[in-house]
Amino acid sequence: MKDDVEVLSINPINPAGRVKAESKSWKLPFPVLTARGSRIIMDYQVMSLPRLVIVDKSGKAVFIGEYLSYEELEEKILELMPSNAETGGQNSEKG
Repeated sequence: MKDDVEVLSINPINPAGRVKAESKSWKLPFPVLTARGSRIIMDYQVMSLPRLVIVDKSGKAVFIGEYLSYEELEEKILELMPSNAETGGQNSEKG
């Protein structure tokens, strides 16, 4: 599954220098993009922070909502993956 999913963080508030310093100090295992002054807040309907957006390979937002627990996030990603679309989102590994 790891090769099928890319995790990015987008910070629409802080300046680029602060975002870079914070992501380095937190040792985040994924890129943190800056979007200060961009349309990202409107484009992804950000009403509160933090906000979770899952975007498919075509660039379409397939989930926009509040952060999920690790288990909920894993379940959501698995149901959105093309290999599970044919089975109605049922992951064959879960039985």
